[in-house]
Amino acid sequence: MVDRRRFIRNTAVTASAMLSSTFSTAFHVSAIESSRFNKPAQGPFLHGIASGDPLHDRVIIWTRITRENDGPVKVEWQISRADSFHNILQSGELTTDRDRDYTIKVDVQQLSPATTYYYRFVSDNKKSPVGKTKTTAATSD
Repeated sequence: MVDRRRFIRNTAVTASAMLSSTFSTAFHVSAIESSRFNKPAQGPFLHGIASGDPLHDRVIIWTRITRENDGPVKVEWQISRADSFHNILQSGELTTDRDRDYTIKVDVQQLSPATTYYYRFVSDNKKSPVGKTKTTAATSD
């Protein structure tokens, strides 16, 4: 006969092992996929890049600049359908500073639904790693 404490402990250990295995596998797959596009952070992009909040016609892209001195810095953003960036679909330039913690956040609009895009940032003639993002499918009302 198994007492209540032993049952709860064994159940918790089993559940913990299963969750740990699931998270480890999910992270590993994600790391392999992103390593194809996100080279190690370099230059002023030591915090890397990110994208998120996708909709059918837009997505947000983000980065943070690492500065050795204070003062405003210009950052160009670019988005393309190819990771080679031979055909840049959209781009723009923003200025960030200490008040914004040297972050750049762009709501890229007028994109096609269910489409993969590549993005990067350029500052002081140095390019960030290339990121990969995707818009959601169009919804029907």
